[in-house]
Amino acid sequence: MNQHLQNYAAAAEFLSRDPHANRELLIALRYEPLATVRVTWRNETVAGALVRGPGPTALRPEWIRFDADDQDAVVALLDQRDFDDNAILSLHRPQFGDFVAQHFRLLPTGDGVYGYLVDRQSLLRPPGVPVRLLTASDIGLVERSGCGWSRSYFMRLFQERRRPWAIVKDGMIVCRASSGYPHANSEEVVGVWTHERWRGRGLARALVAAVAADILERASFAAYTTTFDNHASQAVARAVGFQPCFTAYSYARKTDSWPAGGHIVVDQLVLP
Repeated sequence: MNQHLQNYAAAAEFLSRDPHANRELLIALRYEPLATVRVTWRNETVAGALVRGPGPTALRPEWIRFDADDQDAVVALLDQRDFDDNAILSLHRPQFGDFVAQHFRLLPTGDGVYGYLVDRQSLLRPPGVPVRLLTASDIGLVERSGCGWSRSYFMRLFQERRRPWAIVKDGMIVCRASSGYPHANSEEVVGVWTHERWRGRGLARALVAAVAADILERASFAAYTTTFDNHASQAVARAVGFQPCFTAYSYARKTDSWPAGGHIVVDQLVLP
């Protein structure tokens, strides 16, 4: 999608040096509608890359995400005149968090994501819950179940070569997810949803494990991403054998109304 942007190739090469920690950035680079791709150089070698595009919410209309080798590369990448008070800025090397917060007068927003990976050897398969692969002929089941997938969205899954899975009880979908965002040697389990009356019964664990197993038939790793505040989703990932691979913490401009302080987390890399 963004191959026409200046610095695309250089940014892709830099981020691909650590594909597990930078998977979210690589996905954004390839699939999201970005406005800017920026890189910084040292001795004719890229030392950092930044992607900039639409934000995740109306309150945060601009999203700036980056990775860099060191603090000097961070400063070279970021221009504090370049983003306004409503922008959200995410570090994929949170060990630079204190430096960035002080140098650019930013505060943690409390928003952020954890990324996980699992391989064939580590995947755990909970027994006893039947999970089925959906086909285009299941459109009536999807509409009847009210599972959050519209008719057009469900059909688009097949156009994008994503594979939807579900747990069906009494003729209704009570838990569903799909594969998505293929990149290099991994693909992601996305869109996990369980009907509120069926939560707490281990259905999400069984479903996520089944989608991950399907992904691992064609990729080295299955990926999973969840937000800092979604503890139930984090528990599902751990129960299925997913291990942390990156942490991205978000920041925005300091204002008088924001509390001081914040939570800085350190990047975790546990898979080869």
